[in-house]
Amino acid sequence: MFEYRALGVQGSACERADHANMRGRGSATLRRWSIPSAARTLRLIADAAPAWAVNSVITQSLRGIPMAGQERIESPLNGGGLLAGGHAEPFAAPDDDRLMLDAAAIAAVRERADDGARMPAAGPWRRDLIEHLNGSLATELVCVLRYKRHHFTAKGLASPKIAEEFMAHANEESVHADRLARRIVELGGEPGFAPDSLAARSHAGYDGSMELRSMIKADLLAERVAIECYSQMIGLIGDKDTTTRRLLEEILADEKKYAEELQDWLAD
Repeated sequence: MFEYRALGVQGSACERADHANMRGRGSATLRRWSIPSAARTLRLIADAAPAWAVNSVITQSLRGIPMAGQERIESPLNGGGLLAGGHAEPFAAPDDDRLMLDAAAIAAVRERADDGARMPAAGPWRRDLIEHLNGSLATELVCVLRYKRHHFTAKGLASPKIAEEFMAHANEESVHADRLARRIVELGGEPGFAPDSLAARSHAGYDGSMELRSMIKADLLAERVAIECYSQMIGLIGDKDTTTRRLLEEILADEKKYAEELQDWLAD
């Protein structure tokens, strides 16, 4: 014995009710069919009604209804059907419309688990990203040296408060440099710390001023250069590497804050 229901039809393998008699009783249409008969009827229903309607009704009608045997009844809708253990099989979408994970990319990441957050997807832009990040790294390192030089020099100019701010900026720029170096390594590159080419690779310059106001102006100019460079890099990267873009956006926010502070010092 098995039960099969579709669009209000019910049946068993050993019985077939008389359709005319059931209609006369005023009840819902009720028939009892064998599995082959039910499958043929499903195909007729699917041909005559919109696919979405048949799919919805059949799916809801078959859910949870036990079936005997181990064979599968194919449905004409999206490759779905009835499974032999007793439930309606989900109607699969065409392969072109499926949301599928890239198994090969996942396997590649698994094999390179020791590479941290390295992103193979950076692909064709990886070399350019590393080059630009190394330019920013050099800029941050030069800024650290310039701020530290201003810190120690400003102390002798009776400007302890500003001198301490110079050191605070130097420490924060050092954190930026560390984050940039870490990202370069994650992308498969080598961070450029070579001192002999540091000034040449930096977008901002060093400053040896001895007068406090000149120091502040030099630092403000350097911050504006950094802001311009980071802004351009963020625009170039766009959605190509969201991890790097977010890093640069955070550093850019800090640089804007430093520039505002330096501008305020000049106004005092």
